[in-house]
Amino acid sequence: MKRSDGQFTLDDFLRQLQQIRRLGSMRRIMKLIPGIEKLGPIPESEPFQKKDLKRIEGMIHAMTANERSAPGLIDHSRRRRIAAGSGNRVRDVVLLLHDFEKMRKMMEAIVGMGVRDRMRTRWSPN
Repeated sequence: MKRSDGQFTLDDFLRQLQQIRRLGSMRRIMKLIPGIEKLGPIPESEPFQKKDLKRIEGMIHAMTANERSAPGLIDHSRRRRIAAGSGNRVRDVVLLLHDFEKMRKMMEAIVGMGVRDRMRTRWSPN
């Protein structure tokens, strides 16, 4: 569910992962991005395997709606429950939350840049 404050949630993260799975190979997707080769060589190995995406999806589905919208609620006992409910280890849940947090910060930075860019163009004299 999309929050009114515009924050990136685990539901948003799940939707992105599902889109990646539908699109296919990450290497193929990266090759379609103009200028990507300027950032360095495209890795030979896939960053996400289909089985990894299914495991992540299972962990997110094992969370309550409140946990998905506010991951800060997920303490150690909730991590154990999520791990047991999804057939994973607690360590896997911790890694998922860590990866999600990195993605959330990146998404907020991207959104913030867009807002600043629009403000600059709106207020810059032409």
